[in-house]
Formats: sequence, structure tokens, C-alpha cells
Amino acid sequence: MTIEGGIHIIHISISNEDKTVGRLSEAVALAAGVRPAEARRIKIAATLHDIGKQRLPSGLLDKPGKLEAHEFEQVKAHTKLGAEMLADMRGRIKDMAVASCLYHHEWADGSGYWGKRIDDLPYYVQYVAISDVFTALITERAYKRVWSPEEAADYIAGKAGTQFSHRLAGRFLSLVSDRSRASAIFGWARDSKDGKLPNRITEQRTAEFLQPYPSAARAC
Repeated sequence: MTIEGGIHIIHISISNEDKTVGRLSEAVALAAGVRPAEARRIKIAATLHDIGKQRLPSGLLDKPGKLEAHEFEQVKAHTKLGAEMLADMRGRIKDMAVASCLYHHEWADGSGYWGKRIDDLPYYVQYVAISDVFTALITERAYKRVWSPEEAADYIAGKAGTQFSHRLAGRFLSLVSDRSRASAIFGWARDSKDGKLPNRITEQRTAEFLQPYPSAARAC
């Protein structure tokens, strides 16, 4: 991907994982009632959320096992590095992309990387944050195994009220439990024994979170 700035052209490598985060963020936004054109901008911004990792020391992200404290601080810096890389970007997407870089590790209760509460940030950041977490969980990393969709959904459900708002968690679980929509996003076409999206995923969790929130179809 090439982004044209004021006088700079930045060449950025976009991974399949980043593209998935973009597609999922767009789908969450649409489910929240965001207009399609705006959801499309969110998709582009979300795709750029992790570009700062390209400026981290080689091998840091592929280290097996737990990071040392100083290494974790280096990893946290990818949020700010990404924002710096987009400093000369122009157009309506710039602010979205910069905020997505900076704040996609923030939590609803303010206990994320930089201590910001999601409610105090641009509304679309929460869509990028939850999409990034789910995608990371179902992706193999040097330091973790691939989680099944069921396990990832259970994690999202368990973090409702802390990492994510109850309403966002409910909406997200409803989205990923829709087989046709999830298949379009993730390319899942087979059943759960193949590590793909099962029909039963999150049905109980979705009902649990949506029932107390009759206005869950609205934007958060």
C-alpha cells in the first residue's frame, strides 16, 4: 500500500491479518449503524492500525515466551510509531488512521496501554480494538497457539465491562455468530472440527449480552 502525504510517499506492507482487522472493523461499524461510506473509511484506517510494528527491532515480535519489561515497552511504542509514520498523510482518513494507531490497545475501563477510556476516544477506535483482539487470538504467533473461534468468543465475552463495553461485546458476538457474514470476513467455509466457525458459536453469549441492552443495534 502507498500513502501519499504532503511531500512524502510512504510504502507500507499490509499483512493479511491487518486486512482482516480492516474488514472486521468495517462490519462492526455497519452493524452499529454507521453509514457505508464512513464504515469504508474505518476499514482503511483499521488496516493501518499496526504499521508502527514495522519500525520495531527485528525479531522482537517473533520472540517465543514472555517479553521482558523493557521489551514490552518497546512493543507498546508501535502505537506511537505508527502515528508518526502517518504524520504527513492527507485527507479525511488521516485522523481516523492516526487514532487507530495510537489507541487500539485502550480498554473500556481505562486500563489499556496509555490509560485512556474508550468512551473518551473517537467512537470508531472501539471497533478497531475489538477486531484486533479477536483476529490476533485466532492467528498463530511465535508466543501463542491459534485459538479456536469459540475460545476467542469466550475471551471477548469474559472481557465485557472491562476491556470492552457490554454493548460492543454483545454486538460483536452477534456479528461473528452469523455464519455468512463471518465467512465473508474471515474466509471460513468449513465446520468447527477444522478450526472454522461453527454454527453454534456464541449463541448463548450473544443472548446473554443483548437481552439487557434493547438498544444494542445503535452506535455505542
